[in-house]
Amino acid sequence: QPWMQIDLGRKYRIMAIATQGTFNSYDWVTKYMLLYGDRFDAWTPYVMKGGNM
Repeated sequence: QPWMQIDLGRKYRIMAIATQGTFNSYDWVTKYMLLYGDRFDAWTPYVMKGGNM
């Protein structure tokens, strides 16, 4: 599976994440998993309160 890891350099509060489909195509993101952490070897899954992620 494709994945992406981003190092922001310090702690931030992320308020939103946006995805974008491919231009002139029917390809778009339908779901994704978000994990966060402040160490490269310890990740915590994000669970949206009141959501189904």
